[in-house]
Amino acid sequence: MERRIDGARLIEAVSKQAMMNVNASTVAKSSDGAQAISLTQLLLDKLREHNILEQYYRKDLVHGQLIKRSGGVLQVLSSQQALSEEQLNMIWTSVDQYEDMRYEFYAILKD
Repeated sequence: MERRIDGARLIEAVSKQAMMNVNASTVAKSSDGAQAISLTQLLLDKLREHNILEQYYRKDLVHGQLIKRSGGVLQVLSSQQALSEEQLNMIWTSVDQYEDMRYEFYAILKD
């Protein structure tokens, strides 16, 4: 669990950086050469590739510390309209288990 929480801290920091610099670019190397990719898009791609949201909110894996550290991820996904109805249902089901987490989740959505 400690490794998951440490990973969540790192992802949260990158998410906050992405939100602060929505138009900032990073360079990803491909076989064709270098291509500019926004930090936000790179983060979205990695979140999807590694099913990070599911790691935070899947009912059998949910943990309060992970939910607390998911605000940046949710803000990035929300700002990019990258949350599906299925993901929102998964999040709500998980958050509903923890009354105090519901309030934190509301605050995240409010921002």
